[in-house]
Amino acid sequence: MVRIVVAGCSYGGLRCLLNLRKLFPEAELVGIDPSPYHVNITGFPKYFAGEVHHMELLLPLQEFLAKHHIEYLQEEVTGLSPQSKHIYTSKRRMDYDYLVLAFGASHKQIPTATTGLFSPYTLQEVKELRSYLEKHIYQGKPIQAVVVGAGLAGIEWSCALAAYLKDKGTVTILERSTQILTGYSDKIRAYVRKILAEKKIQVKLGVNVQKIQHPSITLDKGKIPFTTVLLFAGVQNHPLVDKLNLEHNEKGILVKNTLQTPTYSNVFCVGDVVSLANNLTQPIKRATSALIQGKIAAENIAHHYARENLQNYEVHEMPLGIYLGTHEGLVHYKGLQYTGWLAWWSKKWREMHYL
Repeated sequence: MVRIVVAGCSYGGLRCLLNLRKLFPEAELVGIDPSPYHVNITGFPKYFAGEVHHMELLLPLQEFLAKHHIEYLQEEVTGLSPQSKHIYTSKRRMDYDYLVLAFGASHKQIPTATTGLFSPYTLQEVKELRSYLEKHIYQGKPIQAVVVGAGLAGIEWSCALAAYLKDKGTVTILERSTQILTGYSDKIRAYVRKILAEKKIQVKLGVNVQKIQHPSITLDKGKIPFTTVLLFAGVQNHPLVDKLNLEHNEKGILVKNTLQTPTYSNVFCVGDVVSLANNLTQPIKRATSALIQGKIAAENIAHHYARENLQNYEVHEMPLGIYLGTHEGLVHYKGLQYTGWLAWWSKKWREMHYL
């Protein structure tokens, strides 16, 4: 019986496992992840704003995978021997016929620590941010919230802060570029700017943050006071990448367009760990990219097992959904764009039914 191991049970890993079960009804499928839950991090701004309960963002892996007759191991992957087809965890050595690496990337650490500075990448950090602000609101202090960065995360969190604070504070976005949402269309940016203005979210473009030290942020053009600062420092390679004896670069593990590693045809990668070899256009590190890669990796494993031609993963435009506050959003795909409540509901529905 063929054994297929998927290391990492987030968006891409789970999608791969579910598709593999359809393609290999009798195969031994194993999912490995150190967390007992898959956390839907795209829903964090809505949870913070009070629109969803935190339990709606948690998927119990043991229970979920058992329904699909998939073994789940709550363990940490520690190493790999691709020549002998062995993967090592904190508790065992396991053989595999096929391996899918889907353990994602790591968030960069905040370069400095000071009162009121948060990077809400985990549910615990989101809860700590809410607790911090609730304390200040209870004391009757006006909130001055600052978000560093006007990318997708910065825009969504700014709108979440505005929805949460209402008339109890202000929200300011700092962006070193001369525009918000760099890389997106003028049509998208124009609508988002309109919503930010309606919510009285101030946007300061072309500014560089020099220092964050409570109670103020030092810019290259003066200082601004803050109660809280949200900083999104981006992602970097997971520490495991350096330990797996696989070719990699600063963007992740190198894979061919079939999502196989160049040297080992039975080892596939999906999600934030992917770096397409010899391809100038890299996939955007988003949940939607990981879901598509998970599906293609599963299908290519089936093709490889049957000695058939494999399909290529191609980087192309992905559906874009932006949360812009309570009952407000934007969805854009292939030139079509809709906004308002319908876009808000559509994005929420997709996030709850992505599997």
